[in-house]
Amino acid sequence: MEMNDGIEKGVVKSIENGVATVVVGRTGACDSCMISGMCMGKNKTIEHQIRTNIPLKPGDCVRIEIAPASRIASSFIVFIVPIIMMVVFYSVGRFLIHLEEVFSILVSIGGLLLSGIIIYMFDKLMSGKINVEIMEKLEEA
Repeated sequence: MEMNDGIEKGVVKSIENGVATVVVGRTGACDSCMISGMCMGKNKTIEHQIRTNIPLKPGDCVRIEIAPASRIASSFIVFIVPIIMMVVFYSVGRFLIHLEEVFSILVSIGGLLLSGIIIYMFDKLMSGKINVEIMEKLEEA
């Protein structure tokens, strides 16, 4: 089950009251993702609870899409927040507290470590809240 621009294939595990449980296999991108808790990516498979109006039954193959906003938000948090934290902590150390450059660099590394803690906490907070939608039922081959 491959991922291509946020679009994946999954298999309906169960459906109850218009909510389908869709199982998606992990991809190579899951192994390197720092916030895998958002989609429960630490397991071999990922189960999403998705509300749908499409008539489905267990075993049906479906095409699902991860919302672009979810992908952008996670990328921002993982790649941009650490840079911002380092710059802010360096600036505070250098220009507000008037530390020497070497100590300001050490303070900026502290900001990097703090950003790791923030990413971890955000990951736990957002665990399982990724926005996923069933696009269509796929024909069995």
